[in-house]
Order: sequence, then C-alpha cells, then structure tokens
Amino acid sequence: MAQLSSFKELRVPQRNGSVAAIIGYSFLLYFSYLAIRNLFLIPQLSLLLRMASLLWLLLVLTGVILSIVDDGGIRQFLINRLGAFSNRQVVRATPEGSAETISFGFLMFGRFLSYLVIDVRAISSIGWHSGQGTAMAGRDLNDWTVVIWYHSPRTQDTRSYPEMRVEEVFVIGEYGTKASAEAFGSNLVEFLKSVGIELQPGRTEREFKTPSRPYENEGSDSPGPIS
Repeated sequence: MAQLSSFKELRVPQRNGSVAAIIGYSFLLYFSYLAIRNLFLIPQLSLLLRMASLLWLLLVLTGVILSIVDDGGIRQFLINRLGAFSNRQVVRATPEGSAETISFGFLMFGRFLSYLVIDVRAISSIGWHSGQGTAMAGRDLNDWTVVIWYHSPRTQDTRSYPEMRVEEVFVIGEYGTKASAEAFGSNLVEFLKSVGIELQPGRTEREFKTPSRPYENEGSDSPGPIS
C-alpha cells in the first residue's frame, strides 16, 4: 500500500520572474513610504499632496485586502507572492502510485508550498490556449498558457449557462510560445495519466478531459479567446 507521504513530481517550466517581482514590490513599498512620510512627518506639506498620499495608501490597502480575500487568507496570499522567488515550480501528485490529490506549488527552503490542491475527482479537463492579446492583435503574441479546469465548492451550486463553464480555472506556469505550451501540456497529461487519472481527448487537439467533464450547453474551453 502506498504511503500517503509518497509523491511524484513534474517540473513546471518557467522564466525567472523574481527580478520583476522585486522591482514591482520595491516600487509599491517606496511610494507607500513616501506617502506615510508626507502624512505624518512633514506637517508643512500642502493639502493637495496630503490628499494624494492618502489616496495612494487607500489604493494599495484596498488592493492588498482584495487579494487576500481572493487568495483565501493571509497565509495563502503570502505563499502566492513568495512563489515568484522560487526557481523550482512543480506539480505534485500524492500518493505516487494512485494519486488522491494534485498540488500546484513550489519548493523554498526545503519546503513545498502550494498555490492550489485539487482532489483528483474534481479535475474536469486540461488544455492549452492562446490569450486575449493574441485574439485582439490578430497574430500570435506568444501568450499561450496551460490551464486546468476543476470543480470546487464555490461552483458546485452555480447554474450552467450557454457558452459558459461553471468550473474554476487555474493557470499552470507562465505565458509562452505555442510550442512550449503544447510541450508542457502534453507532459502534464502524461504525468497525470501515470498517477492514475483517467484522461481522454476532448473536442480539440488541445484538450484532454476526465469523465466528470460535461459538454452540454458549453462553448469555448478556453479562459480567453483561442487563436
């Protein structure tokens, strides 16, 4: 019998996003520091600059609060932000022989931290698609992604409408070329099959579905337009 502590991993291709994250967070922290200084440390500052500083802090605080709520709590919010600084993003199946859960996350300081953990019975389909940029530009902008659709408690009681899927969608890895998305998507499908998940071809060559994947009253399988 497989131990619940055993697992099997697939490496997720990625570009180094830590530099962009450092620049972005440094920008927010620096201007937040200036705003706090303007409000509390410079009494002779004009009312207009004080109002601008207060508005900036309110915008930052609102963004943080909305992100925390959307991520499901402070712990998950911090994990999701830390992921940008890890150079080892992985998909983990647990246990290894016959998976019960699939986790998407990263390794840092010898620990595995997950963005998302899905019960294998909740998986609906795997696919790779181009994004909104390609559809709007009318040419390939190398914005292809690999995504997983899955059922969750939040969508369990949601009514299905024509041209709309009711499952949750999670983007695995970063945007890239069609070739890279296809290569990783194919590797992911084979990986999931190897840990006991039943997948079969969907309606396009870029989709593989589980038995839980319905097709009635559904349109595009992509979270955005497909090129």
